[in-house]
Amino acid sequence: MVEVKIKIKGRSTEDTYGRKLAMAIDSELPRYYGFWNDYPELLVKDPATGADIIIDPSGFETPELTFNLDYGTHTLEASPTTGYYWDFEVFINGVSQGVKRVNCNNPYKTFFTLEKPPPTLAETISSMMGTMVGLMMLVMVVSIVSSVMKAMKKAR
Repeated sequence: MVEVKIKIKGRSTEDTYGRKLAMAIDSELPRYYGFWNDYPELLVKDPATGADIIIDPSGFETPELTFNLDYGTHTLEASPTTGYYWDFEVFINGVSQGVKRVNCNNPYKTFFTLEKPPPTLAETISSMMGTMVGLMMLVMVVSIVSSVMKAMKKAR
């Protein structure tokens, strides 16, 4: 598992009301107006207060949202809780995924991959030592078996 930090910025030139923010990772948001009433668990919560995040049409930036995900490829979808269009920019681990025009029927969708970092020097050395110990044990077993076979031949 790896810690992932997500931040969303945006604004709307069409909407005049604050809205809630919906988001799904590794699943799709429903594509109909009012889905947030049926799926309140998709509404993004403020990590500090636990309250639903309200996005302001004149401009907003969410707090950093932290998730623990497995290594591999993931999807993220996000939308305002309205049919009015908003411009969203999503950042994953500080990297912009681009700006997209979205609403509740046409959410922001992006794919991202979390790659396992290469092993550290200590991990590499530890792995090599384990391999060496295993090989030494194998050599010892072969040597013992060989000695036993020779002794059995002499005994005949």
